[in-house]
Amino acid sequence: LKGAFLDSHEIGAAAFGIQGTWTDGFRETFRKQSGYDLVPYLPAMARRVVDGRRQTNRFFWDYRRALAQCYLDFYARITERAHRDGLVMRAENGYGSYPFPHIDGLAAYGRVDEPMAEFWFNDGSPWGVVMKQHYGYVDSVRTAASAARIYGKPLVVAESLTIVDGTRHPPAAWKAELDAQFANGMNAAMIHLWSCLLYTSDAADEEDS
Repeated sequence: LKGAFLDSHEIGAAAFGIQGTWTDGFRETFRKQSGYDLVPYLPAMARRVVDGRRQTNRFFWDYRRALAQCYLDFYARITERAHRDGLVMRAENGYGSYPFPHIDGLAAYGRVDEPMAEFWFNDGSPWGVVMKQHYGYVDSVRTAASAARIYGKPLVVAESLTIVDGTRHPPAAWKAELDAQFANGMNAAMIHLWSCLLYTSDAADEEDS
């Protein structure tokens, strides 16, 4: 065993960016970082203006910054724990912007040994089309490549060609997308499960489970 891997952070991704963002200690974490109590500003989470629009916007900035720091601390801690056992830590953890506006993607990738991005093969299926639209907001391959250069990481890995319908597309159909991502800075492709499965109803059921 040489390493540990955490797949993409998807809490809230299926709920249009609505995040699970509260733990028992978060109130105190926010107070220590921002210098005030967030409870009086909770109505702002329900789209209410509290103490004026300027102050409400400042609260949202502080709130997202506190979430971002918790996120960074988690990956720093789990990488430290992996190193204790002599393992390399790889994670898909740098998805900043939509649907995770509180994540600093560059800093998050800097907390692990091997930053791992993700890109989908646009095979015309609804999911392939939707994921392509996200790249205008956040390109995780370029983010991972930038972080690797900033933090001195030798590998830029990517979950590649996700949701390809197995043998419906020959490997030659993948080449242009792979070449583009290598040009974007990826230097290690991890072909996604669906790219390796014969597309059958049984395979689809297995993936869904």
